[in-house]
Amino acid sequence: MKFTYNAKKFEKGGGMNQIRKYRHKRKLKQSELALLVGVNRTAVTKWESGEANPRAERLLKIADALRCSIDELMGAKKSTR
Repeated sequence: MKFTYNAKKFEKGGGMNQIRKYRHKRKLKQSELALLVGVNRTAVTKWESGEANPRAERLLKIADALRCSIDELMGAKKSTR
């Protein structure tokens, strides 16, 4: 199974709406996610609004905190190829 990413969606911050989706699933506040990941709440707000994207090295911590994969976090879609 292969995963594909919509690069344009991610560049516009659309992929980071997945952070909000998974944060809500876990019933976490932005400040709680920020504490788990080691950033301030403002960083989480910027990720969710598309104003900024998290650094690559932070993605694993975010995925772990939200109990999802990095692929899910980035909005990857499964391909049947």
